[in-house]
Amino acid sequence: KYTAEDYQDLVKQLQPLNLRVVKMEPDGNCLFRAIADQLCGDPEEHNHYRDMCCNHMIENADEFSLFYADEDFETTCDCFGAYVERMRSPGNWGSQLELMAICQTFGVNVIVHQVGSPSYEMEFSPADARCLQLSYHDGEHYNSVRFEWDLCPGKPVSFLSLQQLKMKDSDVVALLEEVKYSLPPNHGFEEATLRSTLLQSKYDAGAAVELLLNKLAGVAETLSAPVESKEAAAAALEQGPSDATPAAATQ
Repeated sequence: KYTAEDYQDLVKQLQPLNLRVVKMEPDGNCLFRAIADQLCGDPEEHNHYRDMCCNHMIENADEFSLFYADEDFETTCDCFGAYVERMRSPGNWGSQLELMAICQTFGVNVIVHQVGSPSYEMEFSPADARCLQLSYHDGEHYNSVRFEWDLCPGKPVSFLSLQQLKMKDSDVVALLEEVKYSLPPNHGFEEATLRSTLLQSKYDAGAAVELLLNKLAGVAETLSAPVESKEAAAAALEQGPSDATPAAATQ
């Protein structure tokens, strides 16, 4: 059973990665709801993605029927075609078979996060293709996973490729040094802010520097603007560059 404990444990596990879990309804459509959130930003479009997934499996039945035969599906269906027709009906749980079909249909890869275990990857597109991020809970429920600065309703605006998500820390450190070198010596940004901004910029050091310089310019403009009271001035001073991090919503 999908438990609150599993959810909270995964939330803590993903925080250092600047990731947040976006809850999907546990109604049998959770996989397709999570896919819809990742691709169009509206989990209510789950039936559309379910249909496209099933169409792809039927169009490529020779390939998918082999995977179906190798898996232990708990179903009364005695043939692949009957299984797919059953899967078309809302409320039927999706599996790795459907994830594979989604990857091929939309030219994406998928990484699935789990509590206490390494995330597993489904790579059916080039490594530089967009990578969807999901979470899997208690062996029966999928949620969507987004970056902490990309939690507003609607289509995600921030995504990375599997290649970027798997970048070695030594490479990230080298990019961080490049960013630091391009900033004023007294920039005041904390290491966590530099890392999250670099991630938000898809590991483009130049784009990260531009974002950070814009934040510094915004802070300077705030500090130089006329204030109506000492309290307002103090508040402006407290919002220095070290606090200029992407807004994180709580899920």
